Amino acid sequence: MSTDLYGIRVMALEPGQRRVRLRVFVTYYDADEYDQALLDGDTSFFLRVLWDEAEDAGPLGEQVGLDEILDDDWVDGNTWRFIERYEAVMSKNVPFTKTDIANLPTRRYDLHWFTGEESLVQTDYDVWVTDPRWLAHLSLGQDWTTTSYPTQADRPHPEDAPLIPDPR
Repeated sequence: MSTDLYGIRVMALEPGQRRVRLRVFVTYYDADEYDQALLDGDTSFFLRVLWDEAEDAGPLGEQVGLDEILDDDWVDGNTWRFIERYEAVMSKNVPFTKTDIANLPTRRYDLHWFTGEESLVQTDYDVWVTDPRWLAHLSLGQDWTTTSYPTQADRPHPEDAPLIPDPR
């Protein structure tokens, strides 16, 4: 069983603009201090997060299978096909210190979410996808927990993208 690292909530959804605003809550603290919301980032994190909820429904789940999403090399080589970019727009509870971690309420789950979210490190991110279909499985207010993590996604130049074969 994997440990959930983050909680995710859909704060805004604009498929016509190919944009979703996600609030990312840090739910697992394994260091003494968090000076930022932990996502210094990489677009690969957002592909994994969006796929979490698309696995059984939606075009993204049809395009990316379990074997691919679990393969870091595949994710790093193909994230650019799905995630255009992201931008942090707001953070809360940063910096987060050892004392803050010690004062967190005991985490309790109701099989879907956790308690004490107002105390957690959190950041809102605007995420732009390459096609509005990759947002079809989302709804405003939807939330879930995730074991997703960032790796090092390739970022080809836009002019090179049409020359790269699509293994799908």
